[in-house]
This record gives sequence, structure tokens and C-alpha cells, in this order.
Amino acid sequence: MDSPAALPSVVTVTLAGLELSVLLSTFLYAITSCQVFVYWRSKFHDRPFIRYLVVWIWIIETSHTAAFCMYLYRLTVTYFGNLEEIGSRHWSVDASVLLHSIISATVQSYYAYRIYVLSGRRTISIISWSIAVLEVLGGIAITVLLRVGPVAYPPAMFKTTTAIMSLDVTINVLNTSALCYYLHRKRSGIKR
Repeated sequence: MDSPAALPSVVTVTLAGLELSVLLSTFLYAITSCQVFVYWRSKFHDRPFIRYLVVWIWIIETSHTAAFCMYLYRLTVTYFGNLEEIGSRHWSVDASVLLHSIISATVQSYYAYRIYVLSGRRTISIISWSIAVLEVLGGIAITVLLRVGPVAYPPAMFKTTTAIMSLDVTINVLNTSALCYYLHRKRSGIKR
């Protein structure tokens, strides 16, 4: 077994990036969990659908964070020093891709619904909902490519991943811009 000092710099950089990403993600998950706890105990009179939607997203986010923590543990503890394991597959990475697409599509679909409520128009919401469906389908495609494809990432994987990331950015910009616009138009002018 190689000592940590003998590991190639590419492996060190790969593991460092993974570890920092998982730690940051876990920190953000803790903040999300706190927000869910405070929201659930609040006296807001949201419809049950909204309250359970928050819990649903939290459960999926919990699974997403757990999958990444399992992958990090596998690489840094179970297979410590085994360089071949960095390039091998693990179901937790595949699951995290699918879980991320479900989380993102659910949240953006809710924002699209809020745009529809604020604007009274369906055009932007239908575009957002369509992109959300494409994002989930892309997440499924990437998960399948990860499970059945070669260990090395084929060109189709890069194209699919880039397309999904582009859809994610597009739906974020579209929903954010539309919400800012319609909230600005609906403001009452009453000062606090």
C-alpha cells in the first residue's frame, strides 16, 4: 500500500476536490436541515402540499448527501491507497446524479408555479416545467450511462453532462429573472 506522500499529485488533487466538495455540501445540508426544522415548527398556514413538499425535498437531499459521504468514505477509508478505485464505479455516485436532478427539477417546478401565480400567464411556467422534465430525463440518461457504459467517460457522457448543466443554468436564470420581474411589478409601494 502506498503512503500518502507517495500518491501522485493527480490523485491528491482529485481526492482533495472530492473531500472539500463533500464537506461543503454537508455544511450546506446542515443549514437546509435547520431551515426545514424551523419551517416545520413555524406557525405558517401553508397548504399541506407545500409543507410536505419541503419534507420531500429534505428527504431527497438527505439521500443525496448520504450518497456522497458514502463515496468519500469508500475512497478514503475502505480503499485507502488503492489508486484503481478512484476510476472505478460506485452506485452512490450514480444515485447522486439522479437525486440532484430530481431535487433541482422539483424546486424549479415550484418556482415556475409561483411565476404562474404572480403573472397569470403560463408561457414562462410551461417553458420552465419543460426544462425541468428534460433535466430529470438527462439525469436518468447520465445515471444509465454511468451504470452500463465504460469506466472511462465517453464523449456522449460529456455532451449529455454539458447539456444538463446548461439546462440547469437556463432554468435558474429564467425563473430568477421572471420572479424578480413579477415581484417588482407587484410591489405595493408601502414602506416598512
